[in-house]
Amino acid sequence: MTEYLNWQSKLTLEHVFAKGESFSFPSLLNTGFIYLSHIKEENNRCVLKYKKSCADEGICITPAPFNLRTKINEYGGKPFWVLGDQIYFSNHLDQRIYRQNIDLEQGLTNDPVVVTPESKSNQSRMYADLVDCAPDWMLAIVETSFDDHSKENCHSIQAFSKDTNRFEISELVTGASFYSNLVISNDRSKVAWVQWDHPDMPWDETQLWVADISIDDNRPSFVNQERVELVQRDTCEKVASAVCQLIFANNGTLFFSVDFQGSDPCNTNNFWNIWCYQFGDKSAAQVSSLPLEFGYPHWQYGDARIVQLDEHHLLTFATNADGDELFLINQETLKVSAISTANYKQKSFQNLSSNGRGKAVSVMLSVDTNPCVIAMNVDHQQLGVPSILLSNPNLISTEEVSVAEHFAFETRDKTVSYGYYYPPVNCDYQNETAPPVIVMVHGGPTARTYGYFDIQKQFWTNRGFAIFDVNPRGSTGYGRAYRDALYAQWGVSDISDIVDGIQYLVSIGKIDPVKVCIRGKSSGGYAVLCALTDDPDIFQAGACYYGIGNLATLQEVTHKFEKFYTENLVNERYESELSKLPSSRFYQRSPIHKISNLQTSMIIFQGLEDKIVPPSVAQEIVDALQENDVAYSYVEYPEEGHGFRQIKNNIDALTQELSFYRSVLSNK
Repeated sequence: MTEYLNWQSKLTLEHVFAKGESFSFPSLLNTGFIYLSHIKEENNRCVLKYKKSCADEGICITPAPFNLRTKINEYGGKPFWVLGDQIYFSNHLDQRIYRQNIDLEQGLTNDPVVVTPESKSNQSRMYADLVDCAPDWMLAIVETSFDDHSKENCHSIQAFSKDTNRFEISELVTGASFYSNLVISNDRSKVAWVQWDHPDMPWDETQLWVADISIDDNRPSFVNQERVELVQRDTCEKVASAVCQLIFANNGTLFFSVDFQGSDPCNTNNFWNIWCYQFGDKSAAQVSSLPLEFGYPHWQYGDARIVQLDEHHLLTFATNADGDELFLINQETLKVSAISTANYKQKSFQNLSSNGRGKAVSVMLSVDTNPCVIAMNVDHQQLGVPSILLSNPNLISTEEVSVAEHFAFETRDKTVSYGYYYPPVNCDYQNETAPPVIVMVHGGPTARTYGYFDIQKQFWTNRGFAIFDVNPRGSTGYGRAYRDALYAQWGVSDISDIVDGIQYLVSIGKIDPVKVCIRGKSSGGYAVLCALTDDPDIFQAGACYYGIGNLATLQEVTHKFEKFYTENLVNERYESELSKLPSSRFYQRSPIHKISNLQTSMIIFQGLEDKIVPPSVAQEIVDALQENDVAYSYVEYPEEGHGFRQIKNNIDALTQELSFYRSVLSNK
């Protein structure tokens, strides 16, 4: 019987990060489809690739040096848009929009042509949600930043001319802090969008707006702008609501997802359900009423959960605690019908797309194999055997895959929290004792983890580690009440959930109580620091990726999108001097002030180009560790931001993290 820490694996980090092709946002064309990918040999340059059929090789149609990425709100999102026979994309270097004509029968031969103006001196523009509003005009959501930080970034909805000889811009909607989900009706007569203002985040309270599009003197404008008021159907109360996932159906009806603040956890208003808005009588009505999430927090732009499948139906999916479910919506009768997925194992879906003529594609995530792009064959409310359009070979045998087990556990305050457990699996070794565990905490904290196959998790489980992938309070996918439960309790209830989950797994013999490691990124890194300083007896090692030690420092340096997020999470308004006093929650919830409690070693990773959690935040942690004579390792990557992109850096980080865990735990 070999000690878990001595397990060896054939699954190398070169396999994990360098083998196979990345893919996201598949989009159907008249012939074949395109998708977003990365050329690893070119420093992970992000490009569009085209496949005519599943048997063909993906052909790169983005010439060098173009690199597709939008930096809007720092988190970005979908960086390209297919409009008719043209592709528009955001180029990473200058953030300008470029156009390519599509002629895939002959090959896409023309070079990209820039269609947005060069930014003014001291300014940069970033774009999202491009739509075609007239023969000569486009619409987009635009963020303008100021290089010298003399002003706060501003957001607007703008029209810009397709005439590359004039680069004309017309600002149509301003005044809100942020905009998202810009959509236009098929006849180009109506437009809708979501907007919100500080201090709210887009999953707190947003406004749904609609308008008519008028073309005067060949210039577009929005007329009859109107906010759509939403009222809970059962209580007839008007409360804060969060709207997302807008789409105009073929018949002109506007569909969207919405949840309501303060709803009973057992009420379906507690979940993102589908609603619709009829322009004729200006009425909003609830379409679905299920304890499922048809929406997701707006961290990034462009990930669709509702699409027009055919002439009369919308295709959508919703998240339950353990995966996703598919539904059809009749756009005329508003009937919602579940689609049987008996041909699929437990699954999740991302990047749903359709041509509106009965064909749809999606990235599918399964429990025991690599993600793949599938054609979704919907026949009489039955999803047929998936047609796999794009996939990567499995780098690990089926027998060695660690399959996630979703579980719920009771917390110390008699509520319920959730997580996934992955056992260590390696056919070359047998061990009946409880294994060491790596507790993984997702970012956000308004995000969630899923139980689908992740080759990086298999890297750990194949080397003798169990994984506890936790969804503490504040996570999405379990209803709004669970998500909102973290407000005023950040750094408290989420940490107690993590510890309670560990103790539950110990009680049923799933993990070794003296070999517990914890890792997290961004706000997950903050959770790591809180857990290590609040419950030092529980953990033996911690890995913090661009985490947060001092909430006051974060508040002073973070970007506009999350400017008031920390204030909401601790339920206190930030004041520079008062927030540094021990009486302040900013002080009390900052693990930097409790570093002396640490009984474990730490390893810290930081990108020096991070604008969300800047290097100064990490350096403050390092200084505190030095002052308290705590053993640590600190690793910087000069060309990385918030989330590491370069293969060599990801390989280096996990190599050091594995060595760190083994070194620390081998003495336990």
